[in-house]
Amino acid sequence: MRTSTPAKPTLPRVSELTVSDISSRGNGSTTETAESGVEELDKSVDIGLSLPKCSQPSTSQPMEFTSRAAEKKKTLSSSFVDPFSLSISIKKTSEEDEDLLDEEYVPDYDVTLGSDEDADIEDVAGGDMVLESEETEVHVEDKPEEHYFGPGITQVLTTEGFGAVFRDEKVLAFEEQLLMLAKTKIDDKCLVKGCSESVAISTKYVGTALYIIWSCSNSHTKHRWCSQPVLNKGLHSGDLVMSAAVLCSGNNFSKVKLMANMINLHLPSPSSFTRIQRTYLVPAIEEKWEEHLENVRSELADREIVLLGDGRMDSPGHCAQYCTYTMMEKDSTKIVALETLDKRETGRKSTNLEKLGFQRSLDDVKSIVNVQELQDIWVGMLRHVQNEHEWALSYGRMGPGACSHGELTDDRDKDWIEKGSPAHSALTKIVLDKRFLNNVHYYLNFRSTANLEFFNNHILMYASKRIAYSPPVYRARNILAALDYNYSVDLPLLTKDDGSPMYFRTFSKKSGRWTVFQRKVKKTYNHVNDIFFKILKMRLEMEEGMHRPAELSARDPRRLSRTIAPKSPPPTAEIALQKKSRF
Repeated sequence: MRTSTPAKPTLPRVSELTVSDISSRGNGSTTETAESGVEELDKSVDIGLSLPKCSQPSTSQPMEFTSRAAEKKKTLSSSFVDPFSLSISIKKTSEEDEDLLDEEYVPDYDVTLGSDEDADIEDVAGGDMVLESEETEVHVEDKPEEHYFGPGITQVLTTEGFGAVFRDEKVLAFEEQLLMLAKTKIDDKCLVKGCSESVAISTKYVGTALYIIWSCSNSHTKHRWCSQPVLNKGLHSGDLVMSAAVLCSGNNFSKVKLMANMINLHLPSPSSFTRIQRTYLVPAIEEKWEEHLENVRSELADREIVLLGDGRMDSPGHCAQYCTYTMMEKDSTKIVALETLDKRETGRKSTNLEKLGFQRSLDDVKSIVNVQELQDIWVGMLRHVQNEHEWALSYGRMGPGACSHGELTDDRDKDWIEKGSPAHSALTKIVLDKRFLNNVHYYLNFRSTANLEFFNNHILMYASKRIAYSPPVYRARNILAALDYNYSVDLPLLTKDDGSPMYFRTFSKKSGRWTVFQRKVKKTYNHVNDIFFKILKMRLEMEEGMHRPAELSARDPRRLSRTIAPKSPPPTAEIALQKKSRF
């Protein structure tokens, strides 16, 4: 077998490299995937060609630079094959191949060199669930711009200045409040009559807010500024917005609080977050869900629908505490019913949760399926094959029967089946099989619940199985998942400039195959803006504050029992005395 070796590439000399080429190789930029030498070299050429547009080189020799860069790119591209356009498919070794000797074995593989048409398809490997990846941009270091300097801008150029980056306190500041501070002029003299002390500046932190106070040594306050607007009854808007963002984004407050502590970012206390969540967030999410559910059901009111139902436990096995039962409309793939149940509602038997969830879901929606009509068409086939298209009595119901097709033509090539013939007797035995006719409603109602399984997996984004939630919070997080799913299921597909669809590739570890999916436009999360507005409205219209005893709803399972344990817990001190350890 003859092989060919590509010629060695003619690499550019140091004198031929431009400033753009050198800076592009030394800027330290990296991508998420490891790059081979060929990819890195090819990228350096592309960077060298694109940078002069930004750096505005001298116009005295524009053609010389262009021709030299084009020649350099041509030299490199003629000696290498783009590894991203090369695919190798290797056949798995069979049992027959294992019996062959090493000298006789010939591997079965296929090498394919892709075309430029696949240049816009993104590869995503490593799993069935694919997340959108951001485009990697190459940043080139340049001289600092003028707005980087000034008396009001602190630059950190040495390790001694790290305190300003990590140890300084961080807060949430609103733009309007900062502009207000910038326009404020305050002198250093106290305005109280008879007080000649100078005014000093002090700071105070309340939740996510920062207060700057101008006061003298006699505690005379001259001016006070807050980094964010203050709502009625003294609630800072940053505390309300941050708490709502943590819940509506599916995050866990304890983890967000841990992240904030690492960078000295002030957040509401855990107790404040719990009160805000209970008083404003959960009711606003419930209200938004009821409005959305009414709109979805009104769209389906005038047509027959097929519903898909499935239950999802919050933990595997027989130890689940919560069950989420969801009903989805088949054609629109939208969630039309969602019930969350606690095992305390079924006598602490988690195996009965899904049945109860199905019964509750049926209280809201009903599916009407005409099984009798299908049986009439099925049995009427015996008369159709005899060239009888109308008959006096239909199967299973009083009244005449007829075929559903229109008028037939006379140019039929095949003969009709005669009644009583072996063919007709065999067909009659199949059509009138009692076992099939008794189970025909199962065949009629069978649908795939793949989209519903996708939604069940989507719930994990908002309600992790590793974190415990109270019943109202667990339901609110499931509602957020349903709202996110319903609002994103109808997103339009992305297209290129010529109108053709945009795809991304993904590799399935389960099937061992590559497949493509069409890209959709990015989510807007407009429903979250509606929830935020409802939260703010509730706060402004509520006469009482959030510092009041919690009231359980009528369906809250905590009315049945405080915990999921079958008996009340003894005092903690008693448990500590009775505890025995092996260590």
